[in-house]
Amino acid sequence: MTFCTRSSLTRELFILLLSCWLVVGCTTDFTDPARFEDLGDDTQALVKSAFIGIEEGENVDQHIHVIGFGGRVTFFEGVIGCDQAQFARYPIYLNPRRLSWLNLPRFIQTKVLMKESGISNALFDALDKDHANDRYIDRLYQLVKHYRPGSNKPGRFYLLAMAATYTDAGTLDWQRTDVHIPNRYVINLAHCLNQKFKAELAVDYAPFAVVGSVHPADPNALQQVETLRDAGVRYIKWLPNVMHIDPAREVYSEFYRALAGGQGRTPIALLTHTGFEHATDAPHEWQQYGNPAGYRNALVQGVRVVMSHSGYKGLSKHDGAMVSNADLFFEIMERYPNAESDLSAITFVEAPRGKSLKALHTPPYSLAAQLKDILRQAEHYNGRMTYGSDYPLPASALLNPNRNLQGHGFITRDERKALDELQRFNPLLYDFVLKRVLRLPGNGQVRLPDEMFKYR
Repeated sequence: MTFCTRSSLTRELFILLLSCWLVVGCTTDFTDPARFEDLGDDTQALVKSAFIGIEEGENVDQHIHVIGFGGRVTFFEGVIGCDQAQFARYPIYLNPRRLSWLNLPRFIQTKVLMKESGISNALFDALDKDHANDRYIDRLYQLVKHYRPGSNKPGRFYLLAMAATYTDAGTLDWQRTDVHIPNRYVINLAHCLNQKFKAELAVDYAPFAVVGSVHPADPNALQQVETLRDAGVRYIKWLPNVMHIDPAREVYSEFYRALAGGQGRTPIALLTHTGFEHATDAPHEWQQYGNPAGYRNALVQGVRVVMSHSGYKGLSKHDGAMVSNADLFFEIMERYPNAESDLSAITFVEAPRGKSLKALHTPPYSLAAQLKDILRQAEHYNGRMTYGSDYPLPASALLNPNRNLQGHGFITRDERKALDELQRFNPLLYDFVLKRVLRLPGNGQVRLPDEMFKYR
């Protein structure tokens, strides 16, 4: 998950965020995702065109964050095959700092994410701990249920777990754990959502899948990997900048070999954040763990490493020099055929210079230039890049990149207007359509290939 479009939370961006929250909210007023026919004709046409070349049930979103609080869930009352008591046994942990005014930037970000994911109705609402999970689940279910107009096969949607933080010595560190989404919570959530989907739509189709999470310093890490493998989980999620994982540590070689499989064991891919991180509480000294080059050991061990955000933000030390994480990402992609990426957060580009406050803080690399490089090399990396939304971030009006993308020439004015409307209607679908219509500025024929949006 990523939040800001800069390598640090600058004073100006913080003031902007605080002002939006206190004055106008800077959040999306959502419409009913079931009422596709209420959208403008141009918006409906744009959505339908986005699915051309992708068969029903073929599309994938491999990057959806589960958020919530505690373990109380009543949403699945009466759903056959769903044991709601399982949620209470494996509750979601949210660090108390996230709900404290004393940690104002994190507090505001948490409130924004809760509003945009349906947990709260307004930013000023207190957290309703008894209904937080139900509201998130209900919102996500409706977005997926109405994802593909006229179809009861919306695609495959991967829900992410998040392991707790451990010290290098293997000690569980709750004080520095920002968020913990247990594997069993997500496994049960995906199962119950699929059971509800099958019952309501009278179709033998399961749209929800699981991405587990295991900290390699956990003394039981290898056992957890095997448990997830036995449960049919094929991805493990890391957010190293937050979880305190240095992927380059040699001591993790055995963990990597376990992921790689072999001897009849099904491989498990590592879906890992790359670049700087700001949506969750990443200490400055841990931002170095977002270096894409840190995964060379994992790649040598045979692990399929999916680098979320394609490097994206920030600089990392490499061979004695500070190099952009985006450049390091492309270097790793060229060197290792088992290196891959997902397309989450790649559209959060800065504004063209002189058009907004953001232009005052152009970093030593350009996010718009990185997106152009991804588009230019899309065919070259076809089969090694996969679509991901990073939901719930696409629901945030504050993070809406459409005007910036138009300014750079990635989308047209008419597409921007339709996408703005679609974001309020179904932000999960909006992000998919946005990345389907992206084009290389100056060459409208260069787009992201259909295969990048398909389940494999």
